Amino acid sequence: MHSQVISDIETVVGAYGKSTISELDDLMLLNRKETKYVFPFGRFGEVLNLLDSSYRILDIDWIRIFSYSNQYFDTDDFQLYTDHHNGKRNRFKVRHRHYLDTGAKYFEIKYKTNKKRTIKYRYRKPGLENIITRKGRILIGDLMGLDPGKLIPKTYVKYQRITLIDISGKEKVTFDFNLSFQNENCRRELPGLVIAEVKQQAYSRGSVFMRTMHDIKIYKIRISKYCLGTISTYQGMKYNNFKEKILTINKICYGDNGKFKLPG
Repeated sequence: MHSQVISDIETVVGAYGKSTISELDDLMLLNRKETKYVFPFGRFGEVLNLLDSSYRILDIDWIRIFSYSNQYFDTDDFQLYTDHHNGKRNRFKVRHRHYLDTGAKYFEIKYKTNKKRTIKYRYRKPGLENIITRKGRILIGDLMGLDPGKLIPKTYVKYQRITLIDISGKEKVTFDFNLSFQNENCRRELPGLVIAEVKQQAYSRGSVFMRTMHDIKIYKIRISKYCLGTISTYQGMKYNNFKEKILTINKICYGDNGKFKLPG
C-alpha cells in the first residue's frame, strides 16, 4: 500500500504548477506564525489533489520531493527538550540542516516567542558535522544566554519534504513524511505519518490549506519533530505533557489495535 501511495503522490505532484527556489527565497518567512497538522500517509494523495489549483510546488532541477537531515543539539540533561515539554514561553531549538539533494548545509536556531511566533536565525555553514562554528557559538550566547560549550549532538531527524507556495505568494505549506529518528544507540521510524505545516506572516484562517484541512476533518496539533525523536530514541524521557499527542500519532501509524510504540 505504501508503495502505491508513493506512486500516486508522484503522479499528483507532477501535475502541479512549478515554483522556483528564487520564489521560495522571496518568501523566506523567517519571522512567522506556524500551524501544524498530522494525518495518515494514506490520505496524502487526497490532500494534495484538493490543493493543486491554489498552490504551486517547489521544483529544483526537476526534483519535487526533497530529502532532509537535521542534527539537533541539546545539553547533556536535555534542557532545550525540557523547555518544550514544560511549555516554556520563550524556547529554542538548535540544529544543523542538510539539504541532501542540493548539498546545502545550514546552522539554524529556531526561537518560539511568548507571542507564539517562530523566528529562525540561520547561516550557511561548512560541511563539518558535530561542530558548531564560532559564528554559531556567538549566536547561541547572544540569543539564548546559554554557554554554547554545553550543547552536544543529540538526535538526527531525517525525512522527505514537499513544499507548496500559494499562488498569491503569501504562505508556504510543507509536508514531511518517511520520518526517522536516530542517535548513537537507537534508530526508530514513524511509518504512515505526514506532518503538514502552514507558515504565514500573520495567522489567517482564510488560508485555502487551513480551510481544506477543516473541511476534511484533519485538525491542528502542536508537535515538534525534535521532541518526537528524543522521546522515541532515548529511554526514560519525561513525556507526560506530550502523551495525548503521542497516542494520536500512534493511532495514525499503527491503527486502533496498534501497540503503543513510543517511547521505548
